[in-house]
Amino acid sequence: MSELTIKHTINAPSAAVWAVLADFGGIHRFHPAVDRSPLLGEASGGLGAKRACHFYDGNSIVEEVVGWEEGKSMRINIVEGSMPLQCANAEIELDRQGPHRTEVTFTMRYEPKYGPVGRLMDKFMMRSKFGDLLEQVLAGLDQHTRTGALIGEGGVVP
Repeated sequence: MSELTIKHTINAPSAAVWAVLADFGGIHRFHPAVDRSPLLGEASGGLGAKRACHFYDGNSIVEEVVGWEEGKSMRINIVEGSMPLQCANAEIELDRQGPHRTEVTFTMRYEPKYGPVGRLMDKFMMRSKFGDLLEQVLAGLDQHTRTGALIGEGGVVP
């Protein structure tokens, strides 16, 4: 299983960062690759909440919250999707660095499809692309949390 961890410090209170993350159906507001993210089912956040993420490139995934520590962390599993992943999960953790500063740690663990070919794809392409994407997601989270701006395709503010 591959693992990537990216850290980013946001000049905003941890409660403000958590409020954006806890709006589980609102990921499209700061994720530069997600066009829309409707909730699936009754839960809007917390354990068991599900959303569909429809990407600008035509791919889609369904995610479910499988771990939740209010105000501090959440763990999300990808439960289905059109990406070349056998399984994947993400963990987002907040660390309050002061009254107006929050360190966000985003860890993604995944197993590519296609056995040895998938592992080669991961080594030479996927890992780098996922790393770049995680950086962009945290930059979008930063900008959206601080300004309320909606982040568009590729990280562009519409």
